[in-house]
Order: sequence, then structure tokens, then C-alpha cells
Amino acid sequence: MIPIMYVLMMIPAALTGRPLVKLLTIYATQEETYSRLTSHAPNLYLFLPTKISIVDTTLIGVLITGMIALAWVSMSASRIKEVTPKTILLCALVSVAFMPFFLPKMHERYFYLADCLSFLAAFYFPQAWLVALGYQLVSILTYSIFLFSSVIPVSHVFARNLLITAVFVNTALITYLFSNQFDWIRGSTGKQVTLNP
Repeated sequence: MIPIMYVLMMIPAALTGRPLVKLLTIYATQEETYSRLTSHAPNLYLFLPTKISIVDTTLIGVLITGMIALAWVSMSASRIKEVTPKTILLCALVSVAFMPFFLPKMHERYFYLADCLSFLAAFYFPQAWLVALGYQLVSILTYSIFLFSSVIPVSHVFARNLLITAVFVNTALITYLFSNQFDWIRGSTGKQVTLNP
């Protein structure tokens, strides 16, 4: 489905005259645009030394993210016995939260969907209010670096400390989501969520 949707998404631009080859490779060429492992994204790549190989680390980061995603999907498939709108919403929140957290070369804006879905989830899962408020704090910390860049330069130590704080808060949120998601689903359906040994 993904390749079909990708091609369908490119049709309007192709109809306006953009070359098809450029459309099909647009994301691959954009990947080479940024030479940093993180562009103010609140993830753990902020702590890696700048002297490491960007290409190798990017490849390793994508592979690790893929393995984490497969493990999470497998665990979800075995533990979630009933697919409801609530479970879909919670699974969507978890996926949009952890993908930019584990992937390299992310920007702070890639957590926007987690900001939105966390508020929706809070109305279905009372325990998710902490997550919703936490993601707002992460966004305030990361976006304030740019909002106040005329007063405090982005390269300033204070701006970096804001981003480091955002990384710690985001790490706590991801851990909280991963460790509680199946309990929330079990509590919302009133049915037992089984564990595979």
C-alpha cells in the first residue's frame, strides 16, 4: 500500500510538469540535505558526538528503529485482542511518538502529531493527561529556541539546555507510553489483555 499511496500522492505535482524521477526520489535527495543527526529534535541523537560518521549512524539508527517498530507491532498484535477506536488511537499515538524519537535526522516539528494525538487520547484514557501535558512542555521547550532566537541565539548554552531538558522529558514520556499502553487498553475494554510467554 505504501508505494501505491506514494505514487498517487505525486500525481498532482506530475500533472503540473514536475519530472517523475525527481518526484519519486524527492525524499532520498532531501535526506542528504541535512548533515546533522538531529535538527533540534528532542531525541537521544543530541548526545552523540559530532565526530561520528553521519552515514553509518543514520543507517544504524534506521535499523534499530525498524527492529523496535517490528517488536512493538508484534507485541501489539499478540496482546490486543479487540481493535476498537480507542486502541487505534492509542497505537497511533505510540507510533507517532516513538518513530521521531528513535529515527535519526528528525526535526522538532515531527513531534507535532504526538502533541495532537496525546490530547485526543487523554479524553479516552484519563492516565494520558500526563502525556498530553508532557508533550506540550516538550514543544514549548523546543519551539522556544526559535521563538526567542532574536534574544537568545540558537547556539547559546541556554538554548542547548532547553533542548536537553526536552530530551529528558520526551524520554520519560516515551517510557511511560511504552510501559502503560497495554494496561490502558485492558482498562478501557474491561477485557483481559493476554501475554505471550
